[in-house]
Amino acid sequence: KAKHSFNPLPYDSSIPIIPVKSTDDIKTATHKKISVVGCGQVGMAIAYALLNQTIPSTMALVDMNKEKLQGEAKDLEQGSAFHRNVR
Repeated sequence: KAKHSFNPLPYDSSIPIIPVKSTDDIKTATHKKISVVGCGQVGMAIAYALLNQTIPSTMALVDMNKEKLQGEAKDLEQGSAFHRNVR
């Protein structure tokens, strides 16, 4: 079993879930934070695709391997210099 430095957050049904009805809802939102869990091949392919489409204004990467996470974040940060509005 993996050891975590934090306790997982329990599910809370009181948090509202706002469904996205169409892709227009995504494109017209003023601030879009996207979290990508896992910095493997699939996670990074998704992150690069999202950046190329300039969908997120903020992107968070999550991975258990700290060194891989830092390396991939630096790669995305360097590449995001060519994209406006992405942090």
